[in-house]
Amino acid sequence: MKITESNLRQIIKEELILEISLQGELLADPPAAVTIGAEVLLGFTPAGVVIDFKDLAQAIEERDPVFATMAGIGFIPVVGDLFKVPYKVGRASAKQVKALDKLAKELGPEGIEQLSKRGGQAGKASRVARAGFSLAADKSKSVFRLDTAQDGQVRDIVIASMPDGSAKALMRSTGASGGGYKGSWIPIEGFSTYKRIPKGMSITDSFSDILGAKTYWNQPNSSAKAPAGSVYDKAGKWIDEFIKSKGGDDAVFGNARVVSIGSPTSEKDRKVLGAINRFLYKLGAIDRGAGVLRVTDKGRRLQFGLDEIS
Repeated sequence: MKITESNLRQIIKEELILEISLQGELLADPPAAVTIGAEVLLGFTPAGVVIDFKDLAQAIEERDPVFATMAGIGFIPVVGDLFKVPYKVGRASAKQVKALDKLAKELGPEGIEQLSKRGGQAGKASRVARAGFSLAADKSKSVFRLDTAQDGQVRDIVIASMPDGSAKALMRSTGASGGGYKGSWIPIEGFSTYKRIPKGMSITDSFSDILGAKTYWNQPNSSAKAPAGSVYDKAGKWIDEFIKSKGGDDAVFGNARVVSIGSPTSEKDRKVLGAINRFLYKLGAIDRGAGVLRVTDKGRRLQFGLDEIS
């Protein structure tokens, strides 16, 4: 008699049910959740699919549908069908929670531990995603490099979406400003003139070098870093983890778009910066009331593509 894959799966599942049942006693009528749990532990998944079982074990234990989806539960036969619909952070169906609750109870601590030991390659990425951060748009628009001739620096920039749905551009410090935070991700309000333009004058009337308008400009400690524990501080840590999960800087920025700005800047340069600012503004990533953009008796910094006259 030829043993089919389905026969083999059933045989092995029944053996595993024996393992995870209390004190090794076979349940007379094993619940569907136990069978599903056995399937998860056995790892019968489509070829080429990576499921992070460590994260999945934690998601089951915590009854967290969003985390379970990120860990790849949708690829698990039967139970995964409940998790194949599009999800949004903070929104999970009662059926998904109930399914995870059944899995947790039927697997028990030992079964969950066994599942966790299977590990997986996507762990860091799914844990990072779980924090609620993501790229604000596709990579081609959210990840780029800014090459500025005025100081000879190339800066990495990532536009990230925050857990509350807002967005912000964060620029990795090169240390050129001397603030002592080289390598840190600094939130910015897009790009503006470095100096304040006197009232009534335009960018072309009185232009200076460009500025990555730092959200935390001229703080008491002379640092433009986001306050520890703030959402932008967490966003910076998320970006570092995101880069690591993708294979490092070369994998993320190696083929990223490079925006080159000359010195002095040309009309074309200003249009490019203006397009970036308008994109950020549409995402809600620019706070026009930020301190770096405030009006003083010297005028105000003008943002490319958003301001014409001071």
